[in-house]
Amino acid sequence: MNFYYTLESKAKIALARKDTLGAIEYYNTIIESPKHLESLNIKVIAYKALYEIAFSRGKFEKSVDYFESYKLFDDSLKKETNTSLLSVLELQMEYEKNRNLLQLENKEVKLKSQRKNFFLFLMAGIILLLGITVYYVYRLQRAKARTIRVEKQRIEEELEFKNREMTANVMSLMKKNEILSDISKSLLEVEKQAVKQETKGAITKIAGKIRKTRDEEIWEEFDIRFKQVHSDFYSTLLGQYPNLSPSEQRMCAFLRMNMSTKDISELTGVHPRSIDNTRSGIRKKLGITGEVNLVSFLSKI
Repeated sequence: MNFYYTLESKAKIALARKDTLGAIEYYNTIIESPKHLESLNIKVIAYKALYEIAFSRGKFEKSVDYFESYKLFDDSLKKETNTSLLSVLELQMEYEKNRNLLQLENKEVKLKSQRKNFFLFLMAGIILLLGITVYYVYRLQRAKARTIRVEKQRIEEELEFKNREMTANVMSLMKKNEILSDISKSLLEVEKQAVKQETKGAITKIAGKIRKTRDEEIWEEFDIRFKQVHSDFYSTLLGQYPNLSPSEQRMCAFLRMNMSTKDISELTGVHPRSIDNTRSGIRKKLGITGEVNLVSFLSKI
């Protein structure tokens, strides 16, 4: 008898020290000892202790097994001590109740675990889907940005080429204008040396036609070339400043090409002073001060 109580004391001490495994070992020794029949009471204590330990550790299935054994031996002990039938039935009902409670708790624990796993899988799926979506949106934006960049570069290169071509055309027009001016001057020199009035009149008339044809053809050709490069310039300019005259619109086009007063004079045959006066009139109509560069202002239209 002292052997079992010694083991029980050691098990209690182990529990007090929170050495659960040690306590379980002592109680199992009591249960498995071949001399356990000598003390049915101590065996009941051991099963009850193991049932409580298993329950506190969440080992519900073992807890149920220990509880059943505990009740079995406890019932036997009570029968040996003439426990009434009513007490036995009450204890059995309590046992069934506790057993059912343990089973329900076990099911609830499993259900909570399943819900937790489902929630984790669901969150992982959402995060994965979100990551894939972000990745493809990023790829799409990069592709779109690359397309826009390539298109912008193509437009800039095309505009640069057209500007170079426009500059070459302006130079060609200036050369053509210079040649026609020389022809007109030569005819006027011939007209001075002519004797007959009819001859003088004819020469003067031809020189006038050359000048008129020169002015009209040069402007028409420049206008066509300019609109090919800056198609929206006139519409935007007139939309913002509708009071500009046709001659002022032409001057704005020349300035948009960054042509100097000398270049414009050579191209159109207009005196530089008249060109400067036209520029001053344009500045007033555009409402810009002397600090603002007119060419830079027009280049933004």
